[in-house]
Amino acid sequence: MTTALEALVIGEQARGAAETIAALAGSARWPSPPARLRAPSTLAAVRAALALPAPPPWLGALVVQLVEACPGVGWARAAAGDWDGVAALAAARAHACARDLGAPYLQTVHRLYGVEAEASGAAEDGGEDDGADDDGGWAEPGVMSALTEDALRAAWWALHGGARPGWRVRAAARSCTVVVVPRREVVSLVELGATSVAAWSRALHELGHAALALELGPLPRARDERGAIAASRWLEQGGVLGLPAPAVVAARATAGRARAARYAAILAAVERRHADGDAPARAGVPPTVLVDDPGVQAVYARALVGAPAIAPTLAALCAAAA
Repeated sequence: MTTALEALVIGEQARGAAETIAALAGSARWPSPPARLRAPSTLAAVRAALALPAPPPWLGALVVQLVEACPGVGWARAAAGDWDGVAALAAARAHACARDLGAPYLQTVHRLYGVEAEASGAAEDGGEDDGADDDGGWAEPGVMSALTEDALRAAWWALHGGARPGWRVRAAARSCTVVVVPRREVVSLVELGATSVAAWSRALHELGHAALALELGPLPRARDERGAIAASRWLEQGGVLGLPAPAVVAARATAGRARAARYAAILAAVERRHADGDAPARAGVPPTVLVDDPGVQAVYARALVGAPAIAPTLAALCAAAA
């Protein structure tokens, strides 16, 4: 059963990789999953896989895609331009997951991602932080040299002690990692040309995802993010892997990571309240992560606090994701 599902996941990754790369090259929004994922046989196989005592590590991503491919969820996602729309989207996801998979949406995603529903340090009321608090200069441009593919390739070679085929870099509006073929082909989408500590940190984050995908294959989201965030911390270590090392990097990266952890905890609390049917009035524009990457804020809240500072080696990276 899971063998057929895994073959489906691998096939969809390969088919959808080019579309995802092209979409993110010009926009920060993910493309919608294809409706073909919602075949009755696939839904039945996923329901059975959810009952396994140890579900496969790729099942969380598949559940999210199945729910996002539901027409009602797609309509709600297109209308989620304000907080009421985000709450309606959460309700649509919960309804689709309960109807099609017989499971509560957020609780199921958290379990499959490998994180408890309560994010460490989350604000109980969801807070009112809009993410615009002081980041200590983390996102300030002009602090670093321009992010280049050559610099990332040099770091990649240093990490692996030589050539490691299967990894490509592409410019994009939003940093992410696209697995084309597990353990064989991965593409890192990064903000080439950017000059902030934040952009370099995100690029190393994606380099970490890519190295783990090639070395270990699919991982539960919590382990994968913990390893990738640990990789991003190499920027703080003063020139390891040939990375630039302005004196201000460590302080700005630490401040940026702390801010991101606070914000993720607030958004995780918002997601929990929406899952409980509670949608208090909020000001401002909702962040796109609640629309494009549901359920992951609890993962980030834990990983941003718990990811260790590690040696710049592949063995240390894999251990951080253990």
